Amino acid sequence: MNNHFLKLLTILGILLFVLLIVSVGICENASVKVTATLLNGRANPTKKSTIEARFDKNDILQTTGEWSDNYHWIEVVGGETGTVWVFIDYITEDEPFSAINKDYKRVKIRSSPVDGRVVGYLNKDCEVEIEQTVFGWGKCKKGWIDLYFLEETE
Repeated sequence: MNNHFLKLLTILGILLFVLLIVSVGICENASVKVTATLLNGRANPTKKSTIEARFDKNDILQTTGEWSDNYHWIEVVGGETGTVWVFIDYITEDEPFSAINKDYKRVKIRSSPVDGRVVGYLNKDCEVEIEQTVFGWGKCKKGWIDLYFLEETE
């Protein structure tokens, strides 16, 4: 093999390693708390899917890191098949808190985490109440904000 081919293989190996690390970081497992009085765990990420588990308010669930295509559902451990899907509006990683956009001209507020449609903006130096959090996203009254862009206030 020539040197160019070996360099190319090395670069591809490094890129694959970085991609693996990034993807694991985005979809890491986490513990979440149920915020609804009763939360259904479903066989598939849809409201019409079979209910395979029921969780009570304040139950702690372990996520698998798998999201539905539209980021409205997340897979958790439990139920008849070992894993079920729950609607993200009824779980949280943290207690509610206040946060501020200190560094950015304006931050997008989305209809759902990751790639939801933009429903508004949080301007610089504006404070917001974060009601729930899931995998680095916080939900306020208007929608979801990437917590990377916010700083928690006291």
